[in-house]
Amino acid sequence: VFVRLLKATDTERITGKMEREVIPDMMKIKPELDRKIKELKDLSDLEGAMEENPEWEEVFERSGLAEKLRELNELQSDGGDVMMVTFSRLKNFPFFSDPANWFLVFDKDHSSISFFDAPEADALKELVAEMPYLCDSDKYSMMLSMNSIPEQQRAMMMQQFRAGNINFAEITASSLRPEAERAESEVNRYIQNLYRFFNLFRRKNEFTNPFAGFINLPEIDELSEWFDDAVFIRETAEFYFKRGYYAEALAMFGRLTDRGGSDQWQVYQKTAYCMQKLGRIEEALAMYGRSELTNPDNVWTLRRMAQCSRMLGRNGTAIEYYRRISALQSDDLLTTLNIGMCLMDLHRYEEAMKEFFKVEYLDEHSDRAWRPIVWCAFRMGDMARARAYSDKILASSPKAEDYLNAGHIELSAEHPREAASLYLKASEQPGKDSQWFLKAMEDDAVALKEAGVDDII
Repeated sequence: VFVRLLKATDTERITGKMEREVIPDMMKIKPELDRKIKELKDLSDLEGAMEENPEWEEVFERSGLAEKLRELNELQSDGGDVMMVTFSRLKNFPFFSDPANWFLVFDKDHSSISFFDAPEADALKELVAEMPYLCDSDKYSMMLSMNSIPEQQRAMMMQQFRAGNINFAEITASSLRPEAERAESEVNRYIQNLYRFFNLFRRKNEFTNPFAGFINLPEIDELSEWFDDAVFIRETAEFYFKRGYYAEALAMFGRLTDRGGSDQWQVYQKTAYCMQKLGRIEEALAMYGRSELTNPDNVWTLRRMAQCSRMLGRNGTAIEYYRRISALQSDDLLTTLNIGMCLMDLHRYEEAMKEFFKVEYLDEHSDRAWRPIVWCAFRMGDMARARAYSDKILASSPKAEDYLNAGHIELSAEHPREAASLYLKASEQPGKDSQWFLKAMEDDAVALKEAGVDDII
């Protein structure tokens, strides 16, 4: 029951993903799909056309929709409630004015869905009754919505069900599952009924919504001993961690940090990552250290320790971690670039330049070393090199900061008109304004003065 309650708390995130990403993407490709459907001579062979023409699948792949649908399918297979977004729009029928009806077990013979009677209707009711991913209130929603469909269209739908030769033997067989699996399914459906009632019932504000926050039963003193199982706690922690609920994951991982085990370094690692995501950098660094003691050559851990060190302003320590990564992965240019950035932050510009030139030499098709080279050359007084790399950036894909640095170069060369033009372009970039420009000039005032520019701030 607790596992299912956990998954119910993830419904809001899944619904948001459907509304913000999946449905808008489906609307974008709808015109192209409609056009391809019209091109078919025989609409009855739509499924065959999908198999024979890879262009159909390419429509989904190009839009990125296929990957999102695969993710949602995985969530559904894992017990995630992907139906909420669909059926939340079908809860306005008078049937749902009675609170009891939100928890009524679906009955195909119920009077509220007896508005049409035909063999095809019975087939549809049988099919809906056995749909494994629908809770009871959603099944009633589906049947009640049929009453709003024009009779002619409804008749066509009934014919399609009849033509589909629905194998009720298979449907019946699917319900003959092991007792434990059936019990889990019952729990899941009831919790979904509960979730819909507390979130969609028109008088929901009269009730305290238990799903408004996280339901964390192991944290309740009277129940904690019943959940004091390392395997269960780990599964709970991993559920929160995978879905980005870092505060909740941290509470669970925290109960495992002193239990030992062959994979204890992973517990430390994930505990530290939760702390890092929550902005508790000092604590995260210490916890990463515990993981590193147990598994000293784990590149992922070393990289996070370097990141935390930089965030705390400890660039010298960060360099040590990056050097260890470089020893383990000599061809990792990102690590080389980060070493250069740390050296630059320490004002060790000549050493930093060597790292940046190495990145440029080994990755000649990338421009990621150009910007730090411009700044290092400027701080070293090598204006010719600074201008050369700045011109390359301005000719490709300049950002506001690139125009700003180019302006600094011209200002130090006593070209105020050119500098003013570049500064103006910097402040006109998207998301920038005069206030941003003044703050940037204030931050760079020391560098400008060392480059021979009189005080301007």
